[in-house]
Amino acid sequence: MSMLAVVNSTAGGVGPDGRQHLRQALAALGHTSAEVVEFDRENGARQLLRMCEQPRTRVIVWGGDGTHRTALNAIGRESDNLLLLPGGTMNLLTKWIHGNRPWRSILETVLVAGRTRTLPAGRVNGGLFFCALLAGAPALLAGARESLRIGDLGHAFADISAASNSTRALHLVSRTVQPGVDTGADRTVGNVVGAFVGPLSRSGHLEVSTLAVPSLVSAVDAAWSSFGPGSRDLADTRVRIRQSLVIEAGEGEDIPVIMDGERVAVGDRFRIDFVQNAARCLAV
Repeated sequence: MSMLAVVNSTAGGVGPDGRQHLRQALAALGHTSAEVVEFDRENGARQLLRMCEQPRTRVIVWGGDGTHRTALNAIGRESDNLLLLPGGTMNLLTKWIHGNRPWRSILETVLVAGRTRTLPAGRVNGGLFFCALLAGAPALLAGARESLRIGDLGHAFADISAASNSTRALHLVSRTVQPGVDTGADRTVGNVVGAFVGPLSRSGHLEVSTLAVPSLVSAVDAAWSSFGPGSRDLADTRVRIRQSLVIEAGEGEDIPVIMDGERVAVGDRFRIDFVQNAARCLAV
């Protein structure tokens, strides 16, 4: 079986020497001919799909939750030979899959005796998320957090200004739907909606939280906790287990959304569906 590895050197736990370190680790395990390349941040899905065109190829992806989301969307639905290594700042997904092990230990264990694991996900417009979706003003602030991390002050301040406006003006409506039918039931209004699966779901299903953030300070609180275990314990948060729901903006504005830490465009209305067996990867 051939070996291809993709490294996101901008991920918080990888660094500029990531490709060299991974190449050395693979060589120490006997894989001296493995190809190790940089992750294409503009066309990552296309890059990964090209790799899987070769038969019997094992693909290793070293990066954070956003990079792993791209890999699982691109090839995790079809391939049983995808290995995700923790290289981000939070690594929620890989800690859930592999436990709290360092990447070298995961690499060695899986290449010797890995097993296939099937992951649940939330689906939005054909795309999957494997940790969390956040809609509303905190999504802009979470984007600002990432811009500050990489030193992009211009985008960070723009997102903070937009978040301040959204905190006052954006009103989201969340309602439960049945398969193929919008019942209009369980209608909830707030300006933040979070959807949690996988490592952030306490029930093993899709969990939805809705809350109102009355000020920019409370929006910051929600943004900084959006992917942590306390994110659903903020004041005035209501958590429900759902299979499908629709979220729309009361005034028809575009809804700021991040999925697994990355901004996505959804317009002023979108639907989330829970998928029990969404993608596969290798695990310890």
